[in-house]
Amino acid sequence: MRKRIKHAELLLVIAASFLTGLFSFLIYIIQRQGYFTLCVDFDLQQIPFSMALHNVLGEGNLGGWIWNYDLGSSIITAFSFYELGSPFFWITMLFPVWMFPYLVPWIYILKYMTAAVTAFFFLRRFVRSEKYAVVGAILYAFSGFQTVNLLFYHFHDAVAFFPLLLTGVERIAADPKDKCPFIFAVFLNCLVNYFFFIQNVIFLVLYYFMRFWKKDRASGFAVIRSALICGVWGVAMAAVLFLPSILYVLNSSRAGITLHSPIVDPKYFLYVVRGAFFPGEAMSSQSSLYQMEWKSVGCYLPMIGMSLCIPYALKRRDWLRGMLILFLVISLSPLLCAAFVLLTEWYYRWWYMLVMMAALASIRVMEDPKEYNVNKGLVISLAVVIVLYLLLKLVPWPFDGGTLVFDDRKLLIYTGIAFGGIMLTELLYRTEKLSSRWVLLAVCVFSAVTTGLTLHYYGSLDDDQATRRKIAVGMHLEEKNEQYRYTEGDNIYTLTGRAAGIKIFSSTVTAGSKELDSLLGYYSTNLSADKHFYPGLPQLLGGKYTVAFEDPEGEAVDVLDVDGEPVYILEQEACPIGFAVTRYVLTDTLVRQKKEDRGKIMLAAAVVDRKDEAFAAVLCAEADVSAVLAEDQETLIAENQARAVTDFYRDSRGFVCRSAFDAPAAVFFSVPYDRGWTAAVDGAPTEIVDSAGMMLIQVPAGAHEIRFTFVTPGYTAGKWISIAACLLYLGYCALRFSG
Repeated sequence: MRKRIKHAELLLVIAASFLTGLFSFLIYIIQRQGYFTLCVDFDLQQIPFSMALHNVLGEGNLGGWIWNYDLGSSIITAFSFYELGSPFFWITMLFPVWMFPYLVPWIYILKYMTAAVTAFFFLRRFVRSEKYAVVGAILYAFSGFQTVNLLFYHFHDAVAFFPLLLTGVERIAADPKDKCPFIFAVFLNCLVNYFFFIQNVIFLVLYYFMRFWKKDRASGFAVIRSALICGVWGVAMAAVLFLPSILYVLNSSRAGITLHSPIVDPKYFLYVVRGAFFPGEAMSSQSSLYQMEWKSVGCYLPMIGMSLCIPYALKRRDWLRGMLILFLVISLSPLLCAAFVLLTEWYYRWWYMLVMMAALASIRVMEDPKEYNVNKGLVISLAVVIVLYLLLKLVPWPFDGGTLVFDDRKLLIYTGIAFGGIMLTELLYRTEKLSSRWVLLAVCVFSAVTTGLTLHYYGSLDDDQATRRKIAVGMHLEEKNEQYRYTEGDNIYTLTGRAAGIKIFSSTVTAGSKELDSLLGYYSTNLSADKHFYPGLPQLLGGKYTVAFEDPEGEAVDVLDVDGEPVYILEQEACPIGFAVTRYVLTDTLVRQKKEDRGKIMLAAAVVDRKDEAFAAVLCAEADVSAVLAEDQETLIAENQARAVTDFYRDSRGFVCRSAFDAPAAVFFSVPYDRGWTAAVDGAPTEIVDSAGMMLIQVPAGAHEIRFTFVTPGYTAGKWISIAACLLYLGYCALRFSG
């Protein structure tokens, strides 16, 4: 009988999460005829990144290079933060790439279902009746964190698999020999996303010491030892992606430590409170406090909010109360929030872990409501919602033009949902139905409403027909000449198909591209420089082709038929990706020039650091900057074209070309410098010099073959570590379960 009940509750979780997810997305799916676009980051990153990854993995070279991600990038370092390690992405690989926008809503629903099921397995350990674990699973899977992050498709992967780590820790604590589940949980979470995995590790340390440390110090060390073994083992299994990713992060400009403020300002304090007590809003168009804010501030539990956490914290003096108080303190400190990402950034992207603790506290109150002062929690929550609304609406704030409300109607709707949820919770409590199936039904309805509503607000910012058209155009764009790129910088044009561009919107750009941006005086965490601001730079980077939608009166070199409408491809003079240079300029000389002049200087001369001056000076003369600026740009381009390498061919393993210069030459390639590159001339290794984030080599006179080969740093070692660790894991589990 007990097994049958367990099975029934699990089926209920699956059914409830599926139906809740379906009704959350159903109207949107119907409105868009099944084709899922959203807005801003989702349209510009999640769709094109997934399609680009699908295309490049078709070449079967995981550790290689992708040419249409910015100016080029390692496949692993470009996509391991996004979805390279996600099982959900690999499901989409079973379908043609053009189907991805149709698959998205169903993959989203699958992610919600996975989050609910994994949360259920954890939560049921803490309640007598598993029906409360079902409610808690829905609260976790459809929380405000998930809602605000609908824009960030890959965040939901981390939420889906995080509960497996908690279940694994619980099993290790109960039996230090029960290692298999925890090892697998570490492996899966580490593989899915290294950024969230680091947060998970920090949380698990806090969780262990808050929950177990005071019970039995002697056995505690045994548990720690087992957990460390499992952790190292699981990370080793994921090393194929984790090792290259960490090496990349350590070389990233975003890896530096920043000491943030120890406490939030009054405005952000209200924002944090709103994120806990109000349903999650669309981060790109919020109703109040901050019109646009990207820190993922949302942990609202559908219907109940924080109303049941409060009585738990007031009543109990246990580890869970300690966790809730600790997370409250952390939430009010940018410095402590940043600790979850090793003091690099200040985010609330760890709040899904707080959601889990809040959901657990809430269902424990539901199970024994008479043991807690539920009314006090409801009154406090109601007061917070009302007072916050009145503060935003009626108090004249001395900053932000005197008001913190940007959309009265939207604020009223979200306030009404928060208010209504508390009142419905009060009704269920007074009628003694907190322990009935009505709670699950009500939570599911609120989950569908809050998720669907925010989905609608995100989608309202999107011209879905225009986005759909751009995706279709991007898929039709072709590599017309492998020595050149398109001048486009829109991710949708350059990533959904095979057309390489000269700019990208991404958080995982190569160090070489970042170096080029810094020399241009441009700094951003997620955008590469707009090369068109620097005359001569698009041409230097091979920007030969341009997309147009109006008839250029005979100037088009090609006309594409995209869904029955013409798209024109225009051509301009540009430098090939590889050509010999005759002059050089020192980096410190370049950065002293006006920003708008630097592109033309780079068009005329290879940029080298002072330590590499001897390498360049052997074959090149130092450029006179004032003379270069007086030269004709078209002439400079023509000279570079005349010195081009020939027979240029590129794929995910690198590129190969031929040279036939009358004298030894320094050859510049507008391909981002990366430690994974090796170069050979006629099979003999040759030195690669970093030239403004691109690559420079020496080539002898005469006919030669030049071959550049790329393997992501750490990939080979990581692959063999993963293979060995996975084989050991399978053997260990076989022995464990056979015994």
